[in-house]
Amino acid sequence: MLQDRDIKSNLILLDQQFRNAASPQEANLSAKLAMLEFCGWIEEAMDDIAEKCYARCVLNNENRKLCKEIVRSTYGFEYDLHFRRMLAGIIGQTGMERLERRANAVKIDLLRSSLSTMKSIRDSYAHTYLKGVTPTLSAPSFILSQFGAIYDGLREVEARIAERTW
Repeated sequence: MLQDRDIKSNLILLDQQFRNAASPQEANLSAKLAMLEFCGWIEEAMDDIAEKCYARCVLNNENRKLCKEIVRSTYGFEYDLHFRRMLAGIIGQTGMERLERRANAVKIDLLRSSLSTMKSIRDSYAHTYLKGVTPTLSAPSFILSQFGAIYDGLREVEARIAERTW
């Protein structure tokens, strides 16, 4: 089962550090770390869901090795480009279509949208460093506000995989 306790406490701690920062630089570093920490958790959560999927469903050791390689070679957390493609590599396109038909469409749409938002923000953070000019960074509280939709969407996919009705 997908866990959220550690990442939530990390984000809450970083939000407190952001709010109590002694300088704009400290606040920006807390904001940047919160975004990178959260996006790293998203990627790990997606990998975990995919690994549990093939561990439950793929019996042949050679096929398990192929599935492991699919997960290992996937970098990123966009829904369609990374997560959906990774799962489709394990359960097939037909399996993904069935899974998505059975899933709560609102949760999947919110997941897709929130991941897209996080991806564009994360890219701007990951490809720069904090220099003399104060950049505009999203507060950790914004990241926490996106957390619910992403967590609920991932849990929805995880629940549909566990049903094995695809």
